[in-house]
Amino acid sequence: MVAIELHEVRANALRAALDAHSGIRFVVGDVLSTALPGRPYRVLANPPWGIAAALVRRITEPGTLLVRADLVLSVPMVQRWVASPPRGFAASRGTYLPAAAFDPPARQDAAVLVLRRLPHRGEARTAAARRKGHPGGSGGR
Repeated sequence: MVAIELHEVRANALRAALDAHSGIRFVVGDVLSTALPGRPYRVLANPPWGIAAALVRRITEPGTLLVRADLVLSVPMVQRWVASPPRGFAASRGTYLPAAAFDPPARQDAAVLVLRRLPHRGEARTAAARRKGHPGGSGGR
């Protein structure tokens, strides 16, 4: 697991709070410019809402290996992405978080945007054929 934090003081606080959890690598840097993993990965983030659109574009651009992302965003942003998800992804609204749940309180209510990669067309056809009992997806032809 990699934790990315732009501010060194916050990164150090995270490091101290999560010190007992081995396997977490802390990176002080900008999430918009830190290298993405070269293998399938998931994102769990509460990003600054001002960079949310750029972050969603970056992690869902062609060639990335994102499998799923759970992002805490403002309700209007979540509604926007659910109505028009990035190409190749399904979008849904997860947990609702009232503004008062944040310290300090947020300016508006939030929700979790859940992005899941859709299978490629060939993968979907093969999976469907296998469910019908046709190994290899040939459909028995």
